[in-house]
Amino acid sequence: MNKTAKSIVVLTVISLVVAVALAGVNAFTAPMIEAAEKEATRQALAEVYPSEANFDQLDISKYSSLPTTVTEAYSFEDGGYVVKVSTSGFNAGLVVICGIDAEGKITGAKCLASGETESITGKREYTYGESFVGVSGSAIDGVNAISGATYTSNGYKKALKDAVAATEIFGAAEPEAKEGGVA
Repeated sequence: MNKTAKSIVVLTVISLVVAVALAGVNAFTAPMIEAAEKEATRQALAEVYPSEANFDQLDISKYSSLPTTVTEAYSFEDGGYVVKVSTSGFNAGLVVICGIDAEGKITGAKCLASGETESITGKREYTYGESFVGVSGSAIDGVNAISGATYTSNGYKKALKDAVAATEIFGAAEPEAKEGGVA
């Protein structure tokens, strides 16, 4: 066997061993990662929607008129919702989770991921989401932007408006589904 062919065989064997090892590690850690993600989701839901009511994740693919920024949604037995939205402000990738009660008022908002201004995303003591608690969809634009972070503030407000719009769509669709015999 020449030197080139020998090198190819050795590299192939090494790649296969590494791939099998990674697959084994993934099989071992995947359930723990999934459990940690579920717990993180539960905690985030509790932060923005403080309720003892049970909740279910909604299948958002059933709602064709949802804003395209909506990535997840949860409905609560007491009529409230939590909506996860991915949009952009100054930078791309602003991910916000927003709780909205049965009356359409924001119960909490939190930035989950972002490369945006720190005072908006909660990396500092002040979190912008607290400014929206008790606000209804029509009053979101009335909340002051943070000086020096106008693009980020506007992106955050857009995320909350999209979340409110989504809950209006969910609420309007539920009675139709119930009347048709589908719960």
